[in-house]
Amino acid sequence: MNEEGQPLFYQVRDGQILYDEEFTTEDTGIPAVQWKGQWQEGVFMTLKTMLFDYGFSPEGWKEGWRATFDNEDDNIRTIR
Repeated sequence: MNEEGQPLFYQVRDGQILYDEEFTTEDTGIPAVQWKGQWQEGVFMTLKTMLFDYGFSPEGWKEGWRATFDNEDDNIRTIR
């Protein structure tokens, strides 16, 4: 919900959900989840990214773990 109490939705263009764009109040059928800045949300988003970027298999999880935490880039290694 925005400040006026209206529900927020993800923007959709050409059938693709635009996760990195601002939320809209136009009903696109895909409700937006607006996080409030708690640490649990960072853990959830990191696991979600690993799951969807690297797959649901044990090998995918291992690769996701290596790509997320076993690297020298501080921006990637921290909770997203």
